[in-house]
Amino acid sequence: MTVLVCGLATVGATMAAWLLERGYRVVGVDTDVAKLDAIRAGRSPVNEPGLAPIFARGMESGKLVVSVDLLGALYDPSIDTVAVAVGTPAGPTKRLCRRQLHEVTDTIANGIARRPKGSQRPLVCYRSTMPPGTCRDDLLPRLEARLGRVGDQFELAYHPEFLRMGHALNDARNPDRIVLGERFPGASRRLNGLYGNTKSQVFEVDFASAELAKMIDNTWRATKVAFANDTARLAIASGADSNAVLGVLTSDTRHNMATTYLQPGLPYGGYCLPKDSAGIAEAALEWGVESPLFTAVSASNHAHARAISDSILEQFPPGSELLQIGLGFKPGSDDLRDSPLLALAERLVSAGLGLKIHDPAFPTATHWPSHLQHCWVPKPIGTNIAAIILGQPWPTAQDLPRVPVINLTKLSSFQAALP
Repeated sequence: MTVLVCGLATVGATMAAWLLERGYRVVGVDTDVAKLDAIRAGRSPVNEPGLAPIFARGMESGKLVVSVDLLGALYDPSIDTVAVAVGTPAGPTKRLCRRQLHEVTDTIANGIARRPKGSQRPLVCYRSTMPPGTCRDDLLPRLEARLGRVGDQFELAYHPEFLRMGHALNDARNPDRIVLGERFPGASRRLNGLYGNTKSQVFEVDFASAELAKMIDNTWRATKVAFANDTARLAIASGADSNAVLGVLTSDTRHNMATTYLQPGLPYGGYCLPKDSAGIAEAALEWGVESPLFTAVSASNHAHARAISDSILEQFPPGSELLQIGLGFKPGSDDLRDSPLLALAERLVSAGLGLKIHDPAFPTATHWPSHLQHCWVPKPIGTNIAAIILGQPWPTAQDLPRVPVINLTKLSSFQAALP
């Protein structure tokens, strides 16, 4: 079986590596030449553990081919599955932008139409996050306009991913659930077959249910973070211990939820949770559904970010020297998209604080915003600073210096205190 993976960011690159591990032939396509050059050199195009050696072996064996030409790649008659993993970033109105989906879909339709006789009938499988109704009302009509009725020259599926950045390959190897959006149960049997005899629970649902399941999953995680941080701010104001309060809540294994995401700390960030939790509110609006809770999740997240930066600026006048540990949106990640630590650093620097920033995921400041590059330090330093802002764990916990710390990793107070 040959699978074409369109889009080689975290989702697509991880899928390509996982497929190679399972013995499939993979054709990877991306418009970013730097990503393709990295793969050809046996490196990973994204900062995810475990991908590089798989790509190196794939290139050496010939099982992996990469290209910038999607139309040309589709001419390969052995390709029977096309996985689309392009971005759907938040647009100006918070709706998820489908421009890349449309461009890729039109190219796929043209590519399938010109394939040689005897080619496999491809399954077009979308993995990108998209609002409910997108496959049924938008992408399927675009494909049928060029190719005719679905089921003849092509089949369609929506297969959302549930990967954690920094753990993506392990999550792909051991999925906790597999969701298949289909025209009817069994329509994407070929896709389900990629997993072999999986022990994971498989959900075969309609397109819109699969699309909404992905967005609501991220919105639930965002809600948990916002709920925990609202609890933390109330606890700090009232003199309660937020970690103890949430410990009581999550100890109820019969009725309450797992502790994951339900821990006081930083606002949620990254590529997925901010755009999807805001996007679900916009999707509800588009469908005429009143959803004050969905709308409030983003507002709560912004309120928590303001509370953190306000408290720091109240404690430290302009000119104060502070050390911030972490700039990426989570430990070990070099992803700055919607990073709460990036937003915090920008506000502190603009207010005149002398900020030094260390994040072990960034060996240099080359990819930082230009106005923060002067803040980069290669090693965490604990001297000649007024306080440490602990946005990520100290690289070596036992070496945390005796300097006042604002611990944002397990938030119980906004005040700087000795560790």
